[in-house]
Amino acid sequence: MRIALSDLAIRKLKAPDAGQAKYRDIVLPGFGLIVGRRAKTFFVTLGRERRHITVGRYPEINLATARREAIRLMSETPRKQKIDRLPLLVDAFLADCRSRLRTKSVAAYETVLKHAPDILVSKADKATVTVTTAHEIKAYKAMFNWAMCEEICDKNPFAHLTARYGQRDRVLTHDEVRAIWHYAQEPYATIVKLLLLTGQRRGQIWRYEPTWLTGDLISFPADIMKSGRPHQLAVGPLTRSLLPQTPFEFNGWSKSQQQLRRHAGFADWSLHDLRRTFATTHASLGTPIHVIEAQLDHSSGSISGVAAIYNRYNYLEEMRAAVFHYEDHLAMLVHR
Repeated sequence: MRIALSDLAIRKLKAPDAGQAKYRDIVLPGFGLIVGRRAKTFFVTLGRERRHITVGRYPEINLATARREAIRLMSETPRKQKIDRLPLLVDAFLADCRSRLRTKSVAAYETVLKHAPDILVSKADKATVTVTTAHEIKAYKAMFNWAMCEEICDKNPFAHLTARYGQRDRVLTHDEVRAIWHYAQEPYATIVKLLLLTGQRRGQIWRYEPTWLTGDLISFPADIMKSGRPHQLAVGPLTRSLLPQTPFEFNGWSKSQQQLRRHAGFADWSLHDLRRTFATTHASLGTPIHVIEAQLDHSSGSISGVAAIYNRYNYLEEMRAAVFHYEDHLAMLVHR
């Protein structure tokens, strides 16, 4: 945010609820103040790489002193090539991303932006840069939002575009389910089997605690559910035999998924496809759609409107019948 920094304005600036807030000075471009919960810190942005240099903390140094120091640092910094062409902007943006984002996120931006044409930043619009996929739109919008914050440009030519990710419809075949089931690298193998058996999201299974199981019911707490409400799921003997006695200790999703894909022999699938495969298989076995939705904790679909408001039946008995049928089918399938 750009404001006219003054001693009065600085005193009034409050720390945000989370993280930090950055305020850039209208009087001296490149100079500004970062407001955090514990401190207010003056900074200056230098060079083509847009390096942030700390000038000092307020009120240990006052605004006038901080401005003079910022001007001195600016005057001593060798002038570098102006960021006026798209490849230069990409380099500066990626350099900043490497300092604050995960390697995987940086790699995603690099994959898209490495194809940026050598054109003027001011001419970077949809007529000269072809952005069609959701990933391309997201990357270019993020880069130009950053460039605006860094005062490299004054508008985002891609602000009008919306990144729409296509809805997946991938359902695994019987052969693919068998290949995945016979993967043996723990604990990922068990997590994947439980995802296929229960149709739940990975965050629910990964965070599973033994105290959630009572008899044949798992009671997922509201704070791990996407819906924000508690969820009860009936499970069969095969699922119970795989549930861990202690919480999972696991944090290698990307690497483990790559290893499983190599083992299975096909790569065009994701963990969420197991949830869709679960629902589709249940439907093929004759499970009513409202029972499938109850298992998935879907709040919309076959029951909506007034019925959704007044129908508070949990379908646990119907779930139990469906679970036994589904587990029998899956056991025969994977051991065929």
